[in-house]
Amino acid sequence: MVVCQHNLEQFRDPDHAEGGRLFDPEVDQAAGQVVSGLNLKRLEELERKTHAMLRSGQPVDGEFWDLVLKKIHVEKAIVGIEARQYVVC
Repeated sequence: MVVCQHNLEQFRDPDHAEGGRLFDPEVDQAAGQVVSGLNLKRLEELERKTHAMLRSGQPVDGEFWDLVLKKIHVEKAIVGIEARQYVVC
């Protein structure tokens, strides 16, 4: 469901979707690299740390870290799907 919602958001906001006028491929790739290859435990840890950083009041690039949070959310769903698929097979 999360992965589907993510893809629907891309269709509903084409300016921010890949190829859109507000889409920055370098930023998207950098955010993707932050979460790439992490297991569920590490994704949850990164999510907690990112939320804490955003609430800390420290100067950070909020848009970038919000994108990272979105990618964490989608990646956690994908990892969960893969784990269930592995158990079933």
